[in-house]
Amino acid sequence: MSRESSLVPPSTIRALAELVPWLFMAGDGVVVNKDSTLLACYAFSGMDEEGMASTALNDLVRRVGSALRGWDDRPVHLW
Repeated sequence: MSRESSLVPPSTIRALAELVPWLFMAGDGVVVNKDSTLLACYAFSGMDEEGMASTALNDLVRRVGSALRGWDDRPVHLW
């Protein structure tokens, strides 16, 4: 028996399908969850923030914030 399997009792091991809320892919980047909610997936690749000046970084944060401001009245979660 491996060390990893001895750390978790068999009664607590659950299948991945029980742990994630996904039901099926509805389209490119859109997932329908088990409770009928939608999960939209976006990728953002921009400038390297570590090499940016603080003014440019503040401007980027302001622009992203203003783009997301229209979602205030909807239950949106960002990870």
